[in-house]
Amino acid sequence: MKNLPPPDYALILDQLFQMAESSTTSLPSLFRDFATLSISPRKNRSRTDQSIKEPDFTSGLGWWTSSLTKKRPKELHRNRPKVTSEDEDIETVRKQRDHERKRLRRALRELEEIRRDRDELDGQRHKATTDLKRLRKEDQKKKKKLEDYKLRFQDQEKDLERLRRNLQALCRGAADKDEKIEQLTRDEASSKSKSQRLRDKLRRERDEVSKLQDALTQRTPATENRDTVATLRALRKSHDELGRQFEASQDDLKSLKTENTRLEEECMRLRKDRNDTKQRMIRMEARNAIQEQDIRDLTKLKVEVETTRDLVQPILQVGVDIRLRNLESARETLLNIKQDQKDRAIILSGNVAAHRPNGVVDAALFAAGLIPEDYLPEATRAFVKMYQVTPANYGCWSPMVLRMIDCQATIATVQIQHHFKKFDTSDLRAEHERLQRFLVSRQKRLSPEEFEADGKAKKLLAKIEVIMEEIVDLSRGKGKGRIQFQAFEYEESEDEKITSQPGKQDTEVPAGKDDYDKAQDSFETFSGEDEATSEEDSDTSEESYSSEEDVSSEEDSDESGKDGV
Repeated sequence: MKNLPPPDYALILDQLFQMAESSTTSLPSLFRDFATLSISPRKNRSRTDQSIKEPDFTSGLGWWTSSLTKKRPKELHRNRPKVTSEDEDIETVRKQRDHERKRLRRALRELEEIRRDRDELDGQRHKATTDLKRLRKEDQKKKKKLEDYKLRFQDQEKDLERLRRNLQALCRGAADKDEKIEQLTRDEASSKSKSQRLRDKLRRERDEVSKLQDALTQRTPATENRDTVATLRALRKSHDELGRQFEASQDDLKSLKTENTRLEEECMRLRKDRNDTKQRMIRMEARNAIQEQDIRDLTKLKVEVETTRDLVQPILQVGVDIRLRNLESARETLLNIKQDQKDRAIILSGNVAAHRPNGVVDAALFAAGLIPEDYLPEATRAFVKMYQVTPANYGCWSPMVLRMIDCQATIATVQIQHHFKKFDTSDLRAEHERLQRFLVSRQKRLSPEEFEADGKAKKLLAKIEVIMEEIVDLSRGKGKGRIQFQAFEYEESEDEKITSQPGKQDTEVPAGKDDYDKAQDSFETFSGEDEATSEEDSDTSEESYSSEEDVSSEEDSDESGKDGV
């Protein structure tokens, strides 16, 4: 048994080279993987170190050169009866080679899974970065639009304030003119009364003069004549004085008449100005009313446009994600793009938008009236069956409850494809149901504000979402290289245990909970009958699954198996 010929390492080396060339892994990394393997034959005590050596993978491409080129001793030709033992050794080497080949394939599959997970994480990070940039741009646009609206409102406020000041100035001017007109009217009345008094006084003086003249003509004595002459002179003097006063009064009367005429003209002009000012004020008030109505209409239109935009934005984003995925698939087909050069963020966003339940978008379809009339009853039934609430009442829930509804709808509607049924998700579904019961009992026990701020509820919901992703990945055949499932450690409190018992779920409800239940009903999980129905539907609809889902699953399966050995 000494100096046995070594096994046919050349054949083993050729097969290993073919395996290395067929894989997509680089040659240096393949050599590093080979360095951890051992394909040497089982050492026999009868063999010597001069005839058989262990292969050295650390020396690069110079594999076993010294061992293969070593001359065989002539005594080997004399040991023909020992062929049986040599065949056994060769068979042993072949078995070890097959075992090492299986280990190599397993290692390559693990490397592919790790690389696929890395690419998926890169795609998610790229998608998150893209969404963040888009949200920043939209925020900048909204801020700019809001600034424009603010500037326009400020201009309107300035114009309105200026018109108000002008109106106040016109009102003050009209009040001053009215006071001036009243003052002139009083002066005119006093002038008329003064002129009338002077006329009466002049008439009385004239009567006295005529009486004195008559008395003078009737008296004949000299003494009386002298007295009469003196009186007559005094009367003449007073008459002259009164005549001068009368002339002065006439002049004053003329001037007063002239002033009265001028004041009447001024009064007419002021009245005309007042009437014009009133007309202008009426027109300005009407214009201000029209502008205020326009501002109210613009504000209402702005609110309606923003509401419509917020309503259509999720639907638009879903359509954009789906069409971008279609363009990326067309780019791969038409431009001969390799699998590892595809934009995985776009593919992932399109798959999620097309095949995942999204209650916000589905409710927006109903609210926007985008569902055909003949399909509306069936769509409503499907919506209520999937989300356990009508489309009109979907927006009444809090954000965390909406996330719970979407998770439950995703797990209820996911379909296991026929070539991925070997991946069992029963343990994950049982864990999801368990955590779902905990979360529902906690949601019923707390008020909406307390539930949104509860740390335990957030932790449970995050774990439920992780389990949902695991179930979806296993149903699509993506969970071969993932970590082993571990149950989430969560213990119920005493209140939750009491609440979760049959017949005691609504015994302890905090204050203010009744109004919340009336507005939104109560959140209930899918019953066992609903789950059985969904499972039957998934079994019966496997053959009629949509083409886009098959395309996405085939892409994922191709990516997972294209680089395998």
